[in-house]
Amino acid sequence: MKVQIIFLVSLIITSRCCFSNAATQEISHISINEDDYMREESLFLIDEKDLEIRGTLQQSFVSSNGDILRTTLEYVADKLGYRTKYKYETDPGYFVEALCGSTLYSLAG
Repeated sequence: MKVQIIFLVSLIITSRCCFSNAATQEISHISINEDDYMREESLFLIDEKDLEIRGTLQQSFVSSNGDILRTTLEYVADKLGYRTKYKYETDPGYFVEALCGSTLYSLAG
């Protein structure tokens, strides 16, 4: 809710400003980083008439078997509609190989 309010206020403020004649201008940017969550979103004004929103959302979580998984979502909203693509992968930074209990018991003698 807090992020939505900040985004809305920044959109209202920037909509009242005069824009340059550049073809594409970034008028708002949000970046949120937490331990297992990251979100970035930018709002662009294209040719002084069209809005485009581009963003990325990453979230890590522990699966039922103990692996740490990462979901990455990229999205675009513009005059052509809303498009997304996503990846679902094991986070290589957290992957830990381990031996099962019976193997450890055998090695211990």
